[in-house]
Amino acid sequence: MSSTNISAVGLTRLRSILFIAASAAATLPHGAVAGQRNIVAPPGSATFGTRVTALPNGNYVIVDGGDADSDGATYLYDASGTMVSKLSGAVGDIYVVGESNFVVCNPYWRDDTHVLNAQGAATWVDGSLGLDGEVSASNSLIGTRTSDMVCEGGVAVLANGHYVVSSPYFNGDSASAVGAATWCDADGGCSGTISADNSLIGSSGLDQVGGGSASGQPPYGIRALQDGDYVVSSPQWTRDGAVFAGAVTLCRGDGSCTGLVSTANSLVGSTTYDSIGSSTFFGFSTSGITILANGNFVVDSPYWHDGGDTHLGAVTWVDGHDGLLGEVSADNSLIGTHGEDLNGTTVTALTNGNYVISSPGWDFGDLVDVGAATWCDGSTGCRGTIGPATSLIGSVASDRVGSRPAAALTDGNYVVASPFWSNNGHANAGAATWCDGGHGCAGPLSGDDSLIGATDWDLVGMDGATPLRNGEYVVTSPSWNGSAPQIGAVTFCGGDTACVGTVTASNSLIGSSSGDFEGSTPSAPSVIALTNGDYVAVSKFWENDQGAAVGAMTWGDGGRGIVGTVSSANSFTGIPDDGPVPGLQFAAVAGGSYIVRCPYWSEGDLSHVGAIALLRGYGPQSGQIDASNSVIGSVAEQGASLSFDYDAARDTLVVGKPMENVVTLMQIDVLFGSGFD
Repeated sequence: MSSTNISAVGLTRLRSILFIAASAAATLPHGAVAGQRNIVAPPGSATFGTRVTALPNGNYVIVDGGDADSDGATYLYDASGTMVSKLSGAVGDIYVVGESNFVVCNPYWRDDTHVLNAQGAATWVDGSLGLDGEVSASNSLIGTRTSDMVCEGGVAVLANGHYVVSSPYFNGDSASAVGAATWCDADGGCSGTISADNSLIGSSGLDQVGGGSASGQPPYGIRALQDGDYVVSSPQWTRDGAVFAGAVTLCRGDGSCTGLVSTANSLVGSTTYDSIGSSTFFGFSTSGITILANGNFVVDSPYWHDGGDTHLGAVTWVDGHDGLLGEVSADNSLIGTHGEDLNGTTVTALTNGNYVISSPGWDFGDLVDVGAATWCDGSTGCRGTIGPATSLIGSVASDRVGSRPAAALTDGNYVVASPFWSNNGHANAGAATWCDGGHGCAGPLSGDDSLIGATDWDLVGMDGATPLRNGEYVVTSPSWNGSAPQIGAVTFCGGDTACVGTVTASNSLIGSSSGDFEGSTPSAPSVIALTNGDYVAVSKFWENDQGAAVGAMTWGDGGRGIVGTVSSANSFTGIPDDGPVPGLQFAAVAGGSYIVRCPYWSEGDLSHVGAIALLRGYGPQSGQIDASNSVIGSVAEQGASLSFDYDAARDTLVVGKPMENVVTLMQIDVLFGSGFD
């Protein structure tokens, strides 16, 4: 057979058929063939591959992070590995905008005079033609003062293709860190300097407009709506002497949102430290803006005071087209009734446009931290106070219902995870409760309507519930106690009805020994939902037969799940995570495949060289990281520097190895590894 006698579509289908037929006879890693080729750094490069990005048009963006003698550069390469352009002085995160253009975000850029430090720059680049030269005011949006740090907050890509640059530390004419949110055109970008003429900015020191959450993931305080508009969160904005009252501003996606944040254009707080639009979860700051599927949005403000001294908290629904101006109040929001009621609250957008407010710190009368999960209509929102008539609640103090964000299932329903719920005297047995997304759940949580634990500290749902593609979901309980303490369990549930009963060894994937904590990966998701509807359960603490904690990943069928005990026969093993955060990383990619970044993998005598694997999620697999499925580093203690992206059009893993000054492209093919295609 010749490759000229079969279409590309036919070849893809043939591969799938042959793979399914062969999967029962051989596990993927052993049968896979990997082809690797390198893009070698051009002369003068220092850390080529610090970041890598595969553009939709087939080109590659490669960042050289530079060193003590070099400011670095961003390169554009075509699919053959030929350099298209070199932009000197551009080092930072890459954001794809428009069809295949991109923005280089470098908050620490400084101009050639080196008089100012960390002016910052955001540079738009044509993804086909590239950009040669150096970063400057003529081709980039730049800062004009030391520590302006333009683009420190990242780039929000809008639904209409345009983008917004977040610069929360931008300094005004008379105050520091007023912040700025700057709209830019997808087809030409922005150039020049930031001002009130081209940006939404603050007026007081530390307003940090667009800052949202300095400990979150960029873009910190800017969220894109479905119609091309966007929302800017500024929880540290100050008004009329009220420090950090906070503001949330709805902006049109046409570049018209400029000038100063004010009570005339924003939803605002009324009291010092109301911090409107700033949320927390387990002590970490998170975005206080949740975009709903119907185009509206929700503002979470756990520190709102209602004019007094107590943090009652408020959650405010806003029409995505008309917006909401003025102060957050009991008339336009769902509010707490006791101090800290809404501290730790999360908001989950459901796929049908509705939303769920999880408030584990809510108090019911004299019962502290009962917790509640409140369903809200996404077209009208919730107002008033939380209660058993409108919310799923706990029954005893410290039940903390809704301790994990509700999981939005693909069919519009949702799951509430409450690991600290007590089951008839069994403290912290835990529960995961399925709810109808059309009207929600109300009343006290019971063992009759949930998946539950049966013993103390089972903590069912401790790592939440993971939605799968077809409405099914997976509940992760790493502390579940089976035949030995803290074996851990991962339980598959169908999505059309409630998953009710006790977690057991007969309905779950479980660990094999005490302390396996099956389904526990503190630095990464415990379950990877694959794009083909299947899933992979991850356990970094799983021990092999020799008692070594090597970690394991176990594939599960998205239609019926997997039941049994984790072993080297049914799992991909050897994913060490013995270094500092960030550790293991996972990414589900097209076709059901997934990528595993293992920065602390060691090869022979070389410690922590790192490895990045491309694995198939079509069926059960075993094996370990090796050259047939992974790109492996070769410099000791530098595995954390490896970067990666995935080229979906060519099914290619792209790995940057900056300490080796090279970028490696890897393709894996099970049955056609000889170059047939």
